[in-house]
Amino acid sequence: MINKSFAVIMFGLLLMILLSVLIYFEMRSPIIYILLAVGFILIGVGILMGFIKMVSEGK
Repeated sequence: MINKSFAVIMFGLLLMILLSVLIYFEMRSPIIYILLAVGFILIGVGILMGFIKMVSEGK
C-alpha cells in the first residue's frame, strides 16, 4: 500500500508538472502561480512526513 508521504509527494510533483506545461504554453494566470507554490509546499510536507515516520520507527 502506498503510504501518505509518497502520495503527497507524487501529487505535488504531478501538480507542478501540469502547471509548468500550462505556463510553457502561455496560459499564465495568478492562480497557476499560486498552485505552483502549493505544489512546492506539498513536496516539502511529503518529505517531512516521510522523515518523521522513518525517525519514529527507529525508536
